[in-house]
Amino acid sequence: MPYDNNQDSFQAAQNGYREAMKAHDVVVSSVHDPNFGYEVDHLEQEINEAYQQINSALSLASENQKEQLEDFRSHLDIIKAHIEE
Repeated sequence: MPYDNNQDSFQAAQNGYREAMKAHDVVVSSVHDPNFGYEVDHLEQEINEAYQQINSALSLASENQKEQLEDFRSHLDIIKAHIEE
């Protein structure tokens, strides 16, 4: 979703990152649960949505926000690499 200002765009990316982290926490706690596969799929979807929001926010972000968005992306990259193993 396109945003008109950097604060709205950044907040959307931040919220997307938080949702991905919540989904990650669920996956970690459900390793032995029968719904584990579903939870991993949900996590992947949340990560992809967060990537989209981060990429959108980067075009409007201040320098400080860009650093934070890159940190979000780096953390998501690590999680994604772990679930793809």
